[in-house]
Order: sequence, then C-alpha cells, then structure tokens
Amino acid sequence: MSSFLVVVSILFYSVILFFMRVKEINSAERTLSNSDQVHFMWVLYLFSFFKMFLIIMPVIVPFFQSLGMSMTQVMQAQAVFALTVAAMEIPTGYIADRFGKRLSIFFGALLYAGCFTGLTFVDSFFGILIYEVMIGIAMGFVNGADISLIYENFKGKTTQLDKNVPVSVAFANYQLAVTLGESTAAVLSGFLVSYGLRSVVLAQAIFGWMPVVLSLLTFKFLAEPTASLKKDTHKIGDLKIFLKSVLQKESLAIRLLLALVGMSLSSFIAVWLLQKYWEVNGIGYEYFGLLWAGLNLSTGLIGKWNRYILNQVGAKGVLWLIGGLPVVSYLALAFVPVSIGLVFCFGFYLSRGLTQVFLKDHYNRVIPSEFRATANSLPSYLCLQSLDHV
Repeated sequence: MSSFLVVVSILFYSVILFFMRVKEINSAERTLSNSDQVHFMWVLYLFSFFKMFLIIMPVIVPFFQSLGMSMTQVMQAQAVFALTVAAMEIPTGYIADRFGKRLSIFFGALLYAGCFTGLTFVDSFFGILIYEVMIGIAMGFVNGADISLIYENFKGKTTQLDKNVPVSVAFANYQLAVTLGESTAAVLSGFLVSYGLRSVVLAQAIFGWMPVVLSLLTFKFLAEPTASLKKDTHKIGDLKIFLKSVLQKESLAIRLLLALVGMSLSSFIAVWLLQKYWEVNGIGYEYFGLLWAGLNLSTGLIGKWNRYILNQVGAKGVLWLIGGLPVVSYLALAFVPVSIGLVFCFGFYLSRGLTQVFLKDHYNRVIPSEFRATANSLPSYLCLQSLDHV
C-alpha cells in the first residue's frame, strides 16, 4: 500500500514540475506540412491502441473480489472513479487547451502507467479507492485531448488515395485502434488468467508504460493546434462565454452533446453489468477475454463501416440504430436465455461504435478549436455526473 502511494506521489509531482517547463516545450514548436501530419497519425493510432490495451478489464470484477471486496464495494469503487473523472474532465480539458494537447496526453499516460504499476502492490479496498482516484485523474487528462489532436491535425487534409478525406475517417481509424487494443488485450487476458489473476495485473503493469513512450513521440511527429499556443484566447471569462454558448437550448451543439451523453451512459452501465451477467449464467472466467475481445472488435468494425451504413440508411437511420440497439439489448438480457442473450450483448457495442464516429464527428464540426479539448471533455463529464444519480 505504501509503495503504491510513493509511486503515484512521485509521478504526480514530477508532472507538475514538467508543466512548469511548458514555455520551453512550446517554444520548440515544430511546424509540419499537411501531408506529414496525415502520415504521422499512426502515432496517435498506436497511442490509442496501447491506451486501451487493458488486460485487466475482462477480469477486473473477479480481481476486485479476490481482494475480499463485495459487489457493493466494487460498485462503490466505480462510483469514486466516476466522481473523480467528473470532477476532472472540464479542468483538465481547459488545461489541455491552455497548455497543449500533447502535454496533457503525456501527463495522463504517465499517471496511467504509475497506477497500473502501483496496482500490483494493492491488497485492500482502501488501496483500490486510491487507484480509482488516480486512474480517474489520468483519464481526465487524456479524454478530449487525444480526440482534439486528431481533429486538428486531420481536418482539411488530403491524401493521394482520397482527395477529400472527411474527419470521420480519422475518428473511425482511431476507434478501430482503440477496439483492437481492447480486443487483443482481452484475448491475452483470457490466456493469462489461467496462471492466476495476479499474472494479469503484472502484465498490465508492463504494457501500461507503452502509452508514455508513444505520447512522447507526439511532440516530434504531430503539430500542436495553433489555438493552443495563443495565451490571449484562454482567459477564464472566455471559457465561461464558450460554455454558455454550447449549453444554449437552441444550439445544435447541446443537442449533439446530450445525445453523446445519453448513448455513452447506456453502454457504460452495460459494461459493468455484463461480467456479472456472464458469471451468474455459468460462463467461466477463461471465456471472458474472448467475449470481451469480440464485443470490442465489433465497436471498431461498425465505426469503420460508418460511411457505408450512412449511405445505405441515411442520417436518421443511423440515429435510430444508435438509440434503438441498447434498448433492444437490455430487454433481451432480461427476458431471453443466455445463449441468445450473448448475441444481444453486441447491441451495446455496435451503438457505441456508431456514436463515437458519427455523433462525435458532427459534434466537433460545431465547436471552436480554441476550446476543443474542453468541449470534448463535456460528454464524459455529464455522463459521469448522470451516472452518480442513477
């Protein structure tokens, strides 16, 4: 327990010192051509892959229970995590807009790595609570900043294969990288769990440092959005004006924001119920990894097919799919046998894939670059605030 506190404390204060040197980092800004920025998007795609390379996730509930935690304590730990992320989303989004998206991503990646390393020393409910707080802070610094960096580096860019590449393609590639990371990690988790839950935690601690390396590469290969470097555009008063304009009832932004929140909330709740659903219905832990991999892979694939689906059923059809799939899936899990219910588990993840590409693309079209990271943090903030009241 004490080792965990030492690890996260050193990381926390070292990153604060790193932020104090932000002027020197920004002064070394490297200008890249449009083609370079598109070509080097692989850095962010790889970062997203390893950011979500969460070997622990398919067995996180059994691992918590192995520490003597009840299901009530598991959900309490998740409530602490949700509260932390909700409290950090807007402040960290503003920090990313003010000091730079790349710096924010590095900060979050470093905290992620420290948390996963520290998790190997945790053996109590109190230790898990500290872990949830720190991982929530880490998520706050990454959420919004990575999406914003993709949008700002990709918008208006062209390639030799496609002279009018929409940003939705970049979002789809990003989502596919995320789900491939989750799926690959889930398969590895299913293999490692046969050696015990602690082996899964140890592997997570090792792979948890990959995003740190890749976040450093963003400083070399990806340009910081110009708006992030203009200090005069980031006064607190301007932030208040921006938030008021986004939250106006008549604005398209607020409608898209509420849709993102609602759909994210529907899938977020399902994620923490499915593992218990499998366990109660007699599915062994060794299959959790494969199930998790298949579900997450479906999210990435549906995101890649977003343009095809949009052409076939239109925008209204896509919205019906986004909203209808979770409803049908919840009903199916409640009333049909598990052999059929397993198929309907995919409904949550298919809806999530369309949400992360279709809705997020349209949302980013109507928000200003100066506060893009802040705006992209709002859906997570409101989703977790809503979750606290569920």
